[in-house]
Amino acid sequence: MLGSVLVILAALGGDDRVWINIGLAVVIIALGATVSFRRHKGLPVKPLALAHGGLAVVCYLILAAFAFRFC
Repeated sequence: MLGSVLVILAALGGDDRVWINIGLAVVIIALGATVSFRRHKGLPVKPLALAHGGLAVVCYLILAAFAFRFC
């Protein structure tokens, strides 16, 4: 949550590169909620959980690239 707030503050401060991370965070949160609800109902969640984790890794790699000035 703190990371999301910091990214939003950076975007509002004029860093246009981080908007992709904000979009990815919305999708990651939605997938996480969907996984939680489906798991509670006993439905299969493996593909959704893999997408959730994979997008989270991509999101953090993009942030790392911005932070270490690779982009």
